[in-house]
Amino acid sequence: MTRPYDHAAETDAIRGWLGPLAHGTDTDAAEERVERVRTAWHAVNQAAAWDADDTTGRQAAADAAAQYMLGDLTVAQAADAVLRARAVLADAEDRLRGTCLAALADGRGVTKIAREAGVATNTVYRWRDGRTDQ
Repeated sequence: MTRPYDHAAETDAIRGWLGPLAHGTDTDAAEERVERVRTAWHAVNQAAAWDADDTTGRQAAADAAAQYMLGDLTVAQAADAVLRARAVLADAEDRLRGTCLAALADGRGVTKIAREAGVATNTVYRWRDGRTDQ
């Protein structure tokens, strides 16, 4: 069951997220920030890009959307962060593969290696045999 929309509670949440940026002598600027964050959060919450249970992903998206609306993050910067993360992930996966292959060469069993690596035994065999099939 969905809770009814509570504008005041949402405004309080936005002000909490904004912290000191939600207050100050320039109340018009503070209110504009609140409304820009509200727009960002609504855009994310109305999108169907997330599984209903993916609250962590939705929250990360809402934070980034708000940062964009406040001028603290650009699309290019967000894309660059993804590319850098993919490079780190690819390196970590290569290191895992190499470690598993070394463990095989050291006489460890495929099942034990797979369990420790968090992959299927077929994956370890595929790495060992140099197969690209999935």
